[in-house]
Amino acid sequence: MEKDYLTGALDRHGLYEWYGSLKKYTILQFMFLDLDNFKMVNDTYGHSTGDELLIAVAKILETCMEQATCVRLAGDEFVVVITGRVKREKVVAAAESINNRIQQKEGFSNIDTDVSASIGILLNQSSSEPLNEILFKIDAAMYQAKGNGKACYVVFNDIADNVYNEVMMEQHQLEALENNEFEIYYKPVINSQTSRLVMSEARIIWNMADGTKKQQEEFIHLFERNGFIRELNLWAFMEVCKHISKFKKRKTVRATVGIRISKILFGEKNLSEELEVIMGIYGIEKKDVCLEAEEKIFLRGSEKMVSAIKVLQEKGFSTAVINVGVEFTSIKYWDKLYFDYIIFDAYYLKGALKSSRGKMVIKTLFSIGNELNVRVVADGISKKEDVIFLGGCGCVAVSGEYYSKPLPAKEYNLYVDGKLAYGRKETEFRFLNGFLSSDGECKGIVIGNVKLEKGISSQWGSVYFPGGHAMENVIIIPPLVLSEPSYTIGMWLKPELTSSWSSSIYARYIGGFMSHSPFVIGGNSVFRISEDSDLNGWHDVFSRQIHINKWSFVCMTYDSGVSRYYINGRKCGYKPDIPLLPVCKQIIAGGDPFQDSYKGYMSALIFYDNAMSEDEIKEWYHSFLSEDGFQGEEETFWDLEDSSTIFH
Repeated sequence: MEKDYLTGALDRHGLYEWYGSLKKYTILQFMFLDLDNFKMVNDTYGHSTGDELLIAVAKILETCMEQATCVRLAGDEFVVVITGRVKREKVVAAAESINNRIQQKEGFSNIDTDVSASIGILLNQSSSEPLNEILFKIDAAMYQAKGNGKACYVVFNDIADNVYNEVMMEQHQLEALENNEFEIYYKPVINSQTSRLVMSEARIIWNMADGTKKQQEEFIHLFERNGFIRELNLWAFMEVCKHISKFKKRKTVRATVGIRISKILFGEKNLSEELEVIMGIYGIEKKDVCLEAEEKIFLRGSEKMVSAIKVLQEKGFSTAVINVGVEFTSIKYWDKLYFDYIIFDAYYLKGALKSSRGKMVIKTLFSIGNELNVRVVADGISKKEDVIFLGGCGCVAVSGEYYSKPLPAKEYNLYVDGKLAYGRKETEFRFLNGFLSSDGECKGIVIGNVKLEKGISSQWGSVYFPGGHAMENVIIIPPLVLSEPSYTIGMWLKPELTSSWSSSIYARYIGGFMSHSPFVIGGNSVFRISEDSDLNGWHDVFSRQIHINKWSFVCMTYDSGVSRYYINGRKCGYKPDIPLLPVCKQIIAGGDPFQDSYKGYMSALIFYDNAMSEDEIKEWYHSFLSEDGFQGEEETFWDLEDSSTIFH
């Protein structure tokens, strides 16, 4: 029988001869070995040292078990065949012993490179099956061992169903594409502060002919190995462009759609041109799509991937790195690649959120992303408390079952229309000629004596509240302006009296109330939400007092159990774990039913039916500063790059 010239083991042809000489139905155990880091040995020490390594490994395999036949199949690939029935434990122990002996460098101690073996095992195989089928099985097991991190083994008998499933998928992949079995689903990424859509992520679902529905994770990596991913990826990009084109015709607010791009496509020089052609067909702009790169593409050949992504970014494409946390291989490129989104892996977050140290790491990573001015996204979130924690860490872009599972395009449209706030409802009181809102839908009812005066700018009047006892000299505002569970309230205040606990705005709900007091004991102001059913249900966000006889812009938001308080465009505090107060019954401007009324001016009172983000409120504040006849003073202290300059 033919033998390998170098190691003396059987070669591939010799294996076929040997296998053909066996009696039919002989029971055999197989191991397929591929050496880890063998190429590094050859590149570092030369081929002669590599040959010495192969000879040493062959000797280890020949002595691994009784009745073991060693075969050098090709290069650094070996097969070991053990004749007869052998218990699983004994074969596994032999595989572990082989790896230990190789890692201890038995017979080749003259190299420093770490060497090990990825091993695929097949148990109790009859010789009645063609050898090619057997080699396929042990190769599949070895490949998975390699993917599991090397220096380990995988038993084919344990993964047989998955392997045959992959074979079936490969056989039907082209037919499935032709028969429209693939479908695009969408998963929303939501701003947890505003409940508005940040982006939509496209996912490929396979509706198989037998009625089975396969998720993207079940087939995408197989298609990457066999190359079909290129064709499928371009089809998916075209489908997404079709859907975006329909979205745009509906005249709703758009958000970016993220679509995963395979490593194969990223490596192609003409990718941008190919994508631009597809986008041109459907009238899609680059801002409408975001090209997503899996973090694992930075494992090998990273420099090529970095260059490819840089080119796309320079050409105006938005980009994202997804599944961050599986390997953390992308972090070293965060300073080189200007990603628009960093999307953290669902399984990583699920584990990290279980411990205090894990939460500390999450907070640090999110802080880095925010400092780089990248939108940080948390994937796979299903619990309200996790949404609140992540928001406190600076991550307000969240996806997962807490908001919605992935949906087909038609259902996703309904979800968007029914669940997401696209057309923000605004109710503003300008107080120029009376107490009617600008849209004419809400009219304030005056109780007592209040006067209309000049406001924060020529575009706004104001109300002067003279103060008084509880419920004296106030305005009753229709409660429908706070009919949604999320809200934003903004107003300019110029108080004349530091009356402790007097409310500038107060809202009574079934089961509790909301109020803002410019002055409270201790030199603070407070945004308070209180629930009647809990004696300790005082949820207060404290900050500095509002200036006397000086205009200040005050803003309060509530959403998803979190209240936030802003003064002059800057967030000054927040409070989590706040219950939702359902059904607003009464809104009072200038006082409340329990304390002396507010004395001073109020201008530009505006209600929104969802929570604005920190950046939006900052922009809102600055928009007043440029208005004609602005009567306030811009607060610039927090904008100084070096706050120490205030002491000079």
